[in-house]
Amino acid sequence: MSRLTLLGWYGSPNLGDEAELATILARLARAPRPPAVTVFSHNPAHTRAHHGDYPGGLQVLRRNPFAPAALRAIRRSRALVLGGGGLIQDGTSIYNLPIYTSFALVARLLGRPCVWWGVGVEPLVTTLGRIQARLIVRLATDLVPLSPQPPPLDGEGESASDSSNSPPRRGEGPGERAVSVRDTESRRLLLAAGVPPARIRVTVDPAVAVGRAPWPVVRNDEEAPPENTQHATRNTQQETNPQSFPSGEPLRGFRNPQSPPVVAFCVRDLPNNPLGRGLGYLLPVAVQKRLGIGGAARAIHDQRAGEFYGLLAQAADHLIEQHGVQVQFIPFWPGRDDAIATTIQAEMRHADQSTQVTTALTPAEAAALLSSMEMVVAVRLHALIFAAAAGVPGVGFGYARKIRGFMARTEQPDAVLDTAAAWPIVRATLDRVWEERAVRRPALLARMAELQTLAEADAQRVLGWCG
Repeated sequence: MSRLTLLGWYGSPNLGDEAELATILARLARAPRPPAVTVFSHNPAHTRAHHGDYPGGLQVLRRNPFAPAALRAIRRSRALVLGGGGLIQDGTSIYNLPIYTSFALVARLLGRPCVWWGVGVEPLVTTLGRIQARLIVRLATDLVPLSPQPPPLDGEGESASDSSNSPPRRGEGPGERAVSVRDTESRRLLLAAGVPPARIRVTVDPAVAVGRAPWPVVRNDEEAPPENTQHATRNTQQETNPQSFPSGEPLRGFRNPQSPPVVAFCVRDLPNNPLGRGLGYLLPVAVQKRLGIGGAARAIHDQRAGEFYGLLAQAADHLIEQHGVQVQFIPFWPGRDDAIATTIQAEMRHADQSTQVTTALTPAEAAALLSSMEMVVAVRLHALIFAAAAGVPGVGFGYARKIRGFMARTEQPDAVLDTAAAWPIVRATLDRVWEERAVRRPALLARMAELQTLAEADAQRVLGWCG
């Protein structure tokens, strides 16, 4: 049996990173012979609970590249897959990149390549960070198959000699484009770090396929249900029963035509990353947050954050007053985002016309809920991705480059706002997107279909290691 190992920011409460893993596993599960998978996770128990029914067989280990079990898993695998998310960055803490560098080095020593699958690159602010990024790319492009091909679609049998765990063959040269990044900005940052252009392929974030992923995972011996049957869409939301979701809690937002339209707000804290400077950079991110240490002085950052949350409150009130909507806050990081939503609601004049989702959602539930919205206002990338997959227009606040990158690729560059934007600009953008939402949907769906084709190409490349 073929085996793969997956490494990302898995097992955290961040719904976006969990969507990366869920989408990747769902795609691997559709292969004629799904490979066995080992996932390196922050929280193995959480990952097993949510993905333990993967049909190829799932092993979950902690993210320690030097643990004996990790060494065995990598040695037995065909490739180490670096899968999705903004993993390649050193702006948050000195501890972020070394874990990925270490895994890639271990894989190389064991004769296994590190294959990227729609990875995001954020600013590389230190010399050490740029060196590590170049090294990880080199390790990913030095060991490649001569002609990676996906398994035959008919899935009939295996070759007479089982070579699924034999070492991969060296590629034809350094020009093999084995590094898949999710946007052009990621490519630009790698180029600035000294990575040769021929080693980079711009594809897309794996989670763009969320609208096509079969949840729950369909096993090989089961008949696949019609595509998207668990996703509430604009055309089928009246028949969708929110009680059918695994959480068991009714999810507001699935409404009949007589209900007021709902706009989702997916918010987060305003980052205060050390960017390679000061004491905070030498501490893990969780400790930074606990101590209130970051890039800018705490008083200055608190003022900026307060002004931003006030701007979001003003935006919610405007949509309620001007367009008669209800606002629903949907957390993508429970325990963080809901606290920010509460802060925003406290500043709203019409907080009684807003609600919060209080249950911890799965990626499928979040995608289904966002598909029922008229519009999404988001500071979370994957909220915009989930909405776009269902043809729901978004307004994004570009706290990071990835927001602008995705909105540009989905032909929504005019719907991105600075976190310190003047209110007249915010108001005009909200009104324009609201009025044009019906016109924007067809183009948005067509563009997402193109991006999903790129995601499928990444999946085929990874599956090529299992043939």
